[in-house]
Amino acid sequence: EQTPGNAAFYEVWFFYALASCGVDVFVLLSGYFLAKQAFRLKRIFLLAVQVFFYSAGICLILALTGRIALTPGALVENLLPLSTRQYWFLTAYFGLALLSPFLNRCLAHLNRRQHGLLCLLLVFMAGARPGAALLEDRFSTGGETGALWMICLYAVGAWFRLYYRGGAGKLRLLAGYFGCGAAVALIRFALLQSGSARNPYDFVRYHTLLIFLEALCLFALFLKVPERFRGAAAFRVLGPAALGVYLLHDNRYLRGMLWGLVQPAQWLGTPWFAAYLPLCAAAVFLCCAAAELLRARLFSPLTHSAALQNIC
Repeated sequence: EQTPGNAAFYEVWFFYALASCGVDVFVLLSGYFLAKQAFRLKRIFLLAVQVFFYSAGICLILALTGRIALTPGALVENLLPLSTRQYWFLTAYFGLALLSPFLNRCLAHLNRRQHGLLCLLLVFMAGARPGAALLEDRFSTGGETGALWMICLYAVGAWFRLYYRGGAGKLRLLAGYFGCGAAVALIRFALLQSGSARNPYDFVRYHTLLIFLEALCLFALFLKVPERFRGAAAFRVLGPAALGVYLLHDNRYLRGMLWGLVQPAQWLGTPWFAAYLPLCAAAVFLCCAAAELLRARLFSPLTHSAALQNIC
């Protein structure tokens, strides 16, 4: 770990904080888009197939090529990824997807004021309050991955879809996003300087106040992007691949291999690190997105099959 006071320390924690809101933003977007969509069992089925494909497929390919030693226990875990939490986020998200039609039905019976009050109550109960990283979370149902926090983010995303009509400007949202990241790095520095025994990652958990505010800023900024802009075509192509990127990048076997290829740590402490790390992230994203787009094309007959349409 980097020594407090040098540039590398702040760079690492600043970038870490900026990236830590990704889970929150994904669930906020889900609430935003699913709030007005009819529930389709087909969507749930295809999600399960996608998770199984990457979990079992990567495991078997690496085992057959001698890259990993496959034990019976590991085989079972990778064949049942949602049940064994091979991807903790997808296990939680799968449950949220099953709950979404019931949540939408409940939210549809609330007016703007009632929906807003519900969001505030859920935010407070789920942990995103000033002392959440310092005090015991008495309302917790499993910490940052708990069902209550996922429902909270979904409800907030749905509120934005139903009632949000603008708000802060783009520059203020950008300043809020980067300001929250800088605050996390400063808090980390203060903890080390004070000799506190607090876990430094307590301030970058998904249900803490700064990360939640950071996610809201980035999410609101996304809502301000016009439908027609330069680069919109790339967004429409790469956007649907985001979940596949996560499944590839966060695979327990592939993650180390992917980052081992680009090795951003070798530039740590140099003037190039701040530029090289985002380039590494972009390269990993594009490679994984290309693999996911190929998978989607291969699975296209299943996705659009009449039999699946009739069943789901």
